[in-house]
Amino acid sequence: MNLHFHDNPSPKTPSKNFSAIARAKPSTHSIMVDLAHWNLAESDHPPVETICKNINNDLAASSHSTVRLIAAKWTAKGNLILTGDVSTSLNVLLPAASHIAVIIGARFAKTAPKTRANVKWSKILINGVPTGKSQSREPYTPDECHQALLKNNPAYASLTIMQKPSWVKAPSSYKANTASL
Repeated sequence: MNLHFHDNPSPKTPSKNFSAIARAKPSTHSIMVDLAHWNLAESDHPPVETICKNINNDLAASSHSTVRLIAAKWTAKGNLILTGDVSTSLNVLLPAASHIAVIIGARFAKTAPKTRANVKWSKILINGVPTGKSQSREPYTPDECHQALLKNNPAYASLTIMQKPSWVKAPSSYKANTASL
């Protein structure tokens, strides 16, 4: 059997899809510095260029001299995302995170903030969760909802939870003795 393809003297280069482009980009790793609880005014946020420069200078003179940050970004909640350069693996960046937290804490004259790896989050939607609302109480708080799900939902209990659950609809809209939709 003969298979015939287009006879084209100058074949086109295959177009790249998003997956191919994502694979071609160098991998960079980042950490999240938990500053939201400090309630910093936006005017108190140092420029991201200054943050990277100052932290890199301090890291260069420390036992973490191989770590180099290339970007910083303030999140909407007021946390700080710090990204290492291409040669900085997560295994190198994470041990430096506590040193970076001390640097940031000193800059703001506060205790060192918590840090963690900045990983892409997945969101899940769980229907039929009892709201906890009754005639005498409001719906579950995020912490109460989390505890109830851990106790009663084995699939949920097996997940690594990075943020407590939140209601899809305004809690005030739920009626007594109902479940979420």
